[in-house]
Amino acid sequence: MEIISGGVDYQKGNSERIITTTDNLKILPIICYEIVFDKIFKNINKKEIDILVNITNDAWFGTKSGPYQHFYISRMKALVANKLLLRVSNNGISAIIDNNGKVVKSSKLNKKTQLKYKFKIKKNTSFFPIHKIFMYYLFLIFIFLIIYSKKIKYEK
Repeated sequence: MEIISGGVDYQKGNSERIITTTDNLKILPIICYEIVFDKIFKNINKKEIDILVNITNDAWFGTKSGPYQHFYISRMKALVANKLLLRVSNNGISAIIDNNGKVVKSSKLNKKTQLKYKFKIKKNTSFFPIHKIFMYYLFLIFIFLIIYSKKIKYEK
């Protein structure tokens, strides 16, 4: 991390950073490139997060592929988490991305834009934690079929 942050000394915070509004809407703020890392999405369904908000400064990427890659990674994270993502970038691509990874509205790179959109919050959970057991059994069946097919082959 020193290459990225320099000689600054960082420490882990001591509290959960979920923002809860007066109407019990739970918002998970994700700062800049944190959205790339899976750890931030761990237990997202148990925390009952409603909206992801990614605040970023993509200026250091320049105008090449960096801002676009960061944007598309963010889009995939909205899909995997099955959550609405509001992405705010001071010079990169700002966007409203639905829980299916679809870009509802977005800005262009280095263009000042104001995005307005009315959306409904759905209390969705991600596909992956719910279907973890199903995937486990599917894997076991797959292994069994491979072993069984090899057994049949050798008996002939």
